[in-house]
Amino acid sequence: MRKKGSRWLNIETTNQATIPICGRRSTLAHPIIYWAIALVPITQAVVILWLIWTRSSALPFWDEWFTVDLVRLMDECTLSWRELWAFHNEHRIVVPRIVNLLVIQATGWNRQVEMTINLIISGSTLGLLLSSLRRSCRPIVPVWIAIAPFSLLVLSHGQYENWLEPFQIAFIATAFGIALCVRGFVTNTDAGWYGFALGGAILASLSSLGGLAVWPAFLPAACAMGRRKAIVWCMVALMIILPYIHDMPTQGTVSGPGQARIAYTLVYLGMPVAYPFTDLARLMSTIGIVVLACALIVHSVTGGERRILLIWAGLIAHGAGCALMTSLGRDIRTEFVPSRYQIFAAEWWLGILAIAGLAIIQWRQSKRSNCTAHRMIVALVASMGCIVLLLCSGGLLQANRSGLQSALQFQKSQRASQECMRDPLRATEACLRVYYPGQDWENEHVPERADYLRHTDRALYR
Repeated sequence: MRKKGSRWLNIETTNQATIPICGRRSTLAHPIIYWAIALVPITQAVVILWLIWTRSSALPFWDEWFTVDLVRLMDECTLSWRELWAFHNEHRIVVPRIVNLLVIQATGWNRQVEMTINLIISGSTLGLLLSSLRRSCRPIVPVWIAIAPFSLLVLSHGQYENWLEPFQIAFIATAFGIALCVRGFVTNTDAGWYGFALGGAILASLSSLGGLAVWPAFLPAACAMGRRKAIVWCMVALMIILPYIHDMPTQGTVSGPGQARIAYTLVYLGMPVAYPFTDLARLMSTIGIVVLACALIVHSVTGGERRILLIWAGLIAHGAGCALMTSLGRDIRTEFVPSRYQIFAAEWWLGILAIAGLAIIQWRQSKRSNCTAHRMIVALVASMGCIVLLLCSGGLLQANRSGLQSALQFQKSQRASQECMRDPLRATEACLRVYYPGQDWENEHVPERADYLRHTDRALYR
């Protein structure tokens, strides 16, 4: 039944799980379809857990070695806010440092536990985004359908670096903060939920540099909630950003033509549905822009709710903002995008999927125009969007398959080289480079840091 003047259709539950959409009942053919959809996130998580507990190394990798210095200070009871607030490259990773130190202290640096916690946080991110979509879209069937692509994006095996490097909690916590922000904005009921959105934005900002993009990305959504809340949003943003950028290290001018940076940004955004093919990624991100344009046309014609659109557009803007920041701060002589960045590019696709899905529902529910030509044009645009979304789904499956293969190869050398690190002070250069790739392994005191772990019975030496 629908109340007079109500914008949304209420859900009617029967033995056949029917949902009224556009005045008609829409039924999923059989309950087994629900179970099949639910198996997607479960399968994604189980495979990641299998990688973590059977195919990962017990030794720190790359940036994790810097955490040893914080552990040493914690052991000496001299750890202060100054060390937690300090930059790691261009990032202030306050929240990830605190979480990592607590887990290290509790487990003796069990990397597998750290990685499992990262997966739990990502699972919570998925739950928050699906809950936000549920609040945005009252018919339950589209939300159930969205579980599959949302899971393949948020828990993508193409992000294998995020699953197999505990240090990547910096990016994972950022994405979690963004999901909190979306959930807080969608539930526009009282000041408490707005505080929820602010808390998510602060969490994202204190997890990585990319988190700062949350403030401009969701500013339109804050403005849609009223002038006072927009002013509060801007004030909190300044309180976070100004101290953050104080004494920020500079890495010099990064050369490269603007056209190359646009191409890199497109590759960045397309990777979640095209990994590992850069040309395909550029094409898919362009297709994503087309889908978004079609969806916005449908919303403008049928009268979609502006506030909801601005929230999901904020998610898109954050993903695009992270892509742009990376393209401006990296030497892009190669268009290769590391898999860890897919977590932000996935936000771009999640927002597009949400807006496209809402556009289709809005079109079906709209009774604003009785003009046949008008409705045919809207139907054509919506159909084009559906066809393109199906193409993107195939790319999403391919990206997950390729990511799983890359993950297995990524950990193979690390597991094989663990024995040569039993005595780190005598480890060969080739062995050390497995755990700290690059040319400056000796300058980063990796052998000395590993030796400290050995003497304190942590990580591999527990």
